[in-house]
Amino acid sequence: MKIRVTYKKRGMIKYISHLDTMRLFHRTFRRMEIPILFSQGFNPHMLMSLANPLALGVESDIEFMDFETDYNGDLNTLMGTFNKGLPNGIEAYQIEEAGDISVNEIVKWSVYEFDFLNDYGLGKEEIEDKVSDILRTEEIIIEKRAKKKGKKTLVKRNVRDFIKDIEVSNLSGDSVILQAILRSSSTGGLNPIEFTKILQSFIEISKDVDTVNILRIDQHDEEGSSLKAT
Repeated sequence: MKIRVTYKKRGMIKYISHLDTMRLFHRTFRRMEIPILFSQGFNPHMLMSLANPLALGVESDIEFMDFETDYNGDLNTLMGTFNKGLPNGIEAYQIEEAGDISVNEIVKWSVYEFDFLNDYGLGKEEIEDKVSDILRTEEIIIEKRAKKKGKKTLVKRNVRDFIKDIEVSNLSGDSVILQAILRSSSTGGLNPIEFTKILQSFIEISKDVDTVNILRIDQHDEEGSSLKAT
């Protein structure tokens, strides 16, 4: 059967890449002797996948992992065993039997919180006005390095359709928290770190965008329904 695990990725573990997170889980399955099925063929591999890769340096309260197993015991016991093998910063908190559809096919949007230092003392109304300017804009062009015919080149693309909504979530003291829903699917999306640069170009909140803390707080399907456990 296929099992779906929902987990958090917090703290310094945010600097572990998507590929290294997969390797970490592989080692955990082996070390904790968790039964997992392997593919057939000359180079068998664990039947495990992580959905919707998290950008390096971004924390998350909702990540998904699917794996196939012949385990027939209590799923919460299995999750407890898995957690014992994980490092600080990663914790599984939901486990369930998954359907035939991959979670990668379900996830279409991610909800992020962006915690800025309010270095220039902007007020809520001023920030909300600038957020409205972003949402009224028809084109938001970013440049990204890509390989074309073996050569690295700068490619321009319009990412406006990848931004569904932005709102001021909280403003207190020297902190401004913006919440945004960004396209985040297997067919393409907008990296939240790139989005931070877009925000800064419209709203100069912080002197240094590298100080912005980013947290994924939810993932949505195409219709905008939350994938959080109910």
